[in-house]
Amino acid sequence: MVNTYLFSDPKDYKKAEENALKAVKLAPSSAGIHILLGDCYRAENDLQKAKDAYSKAIELDPNSTDPYYKKGNANTFLGNLEEARQNYADGGSTISRQPGPFPSLLIRICMQVTRRQP
Repeated sequence: MVNTYLFSDPKDYKKAEENALKAVKLAPSSAGIHILLGDCYRAENDLQKAKDAYSKAIELDPNSTDPYYKKGNANTFLGNLEEARQNYADGGSTISRQPGPFPSLLIRICMQVTRRQP
């Protein structure tokens, strides 16, 4: 239900957030639900709350790549570039064992984006 309100037209970010909060109450130890809640906050441009939700997801599942990158994205837009670089590096460490050049290329791109000065 959260995804429907978040990604389908017409979008209803408040309904998505309400449903995500209900899901968190039902499964508070699910990293995926906290990621979804963070996505709701990010869609509403509440980046601090998004960052907090992604942090909770990392706490619950430190081996999941997505919340590190999503937290890095939130930190980038909040202007916390050093913290964002660290988020991207930490996320990269969760995929560094994957074969092929893609993971290391993705890490380098994320690191370069956060090095740009306004």
